[in-house]
Amino acid sequence: MYERALAIFEQHLGEEHPNVGTLVNNQGSVLKAMGDYAGAQQMYERALAIFEKALPPDHPTIQTIKGNLESLDQ
Repeated sequence: MYERALAIFEQHLGEEHPNVGTLVNNQGSVLKAMGDYAGAQQMYERALAIFEKALPPDHPTIQTIKGNLESLDQ
């Protein structure tokens, strides 16, 4: 479902819209829960890149996504 929603959001909002970043981050969490850590890392990194362009560096969303990435190392 996330893949379908992501395609719709990208089409209507553009690939770098913060709402797209939210879906990408959430998809990363699903992949992590499924044990696909490489896929999760890819999604988290993409989400981080989107939000780093849209938000100030100290924004809580950026810190959350960095925490998601760090959780993959455990």
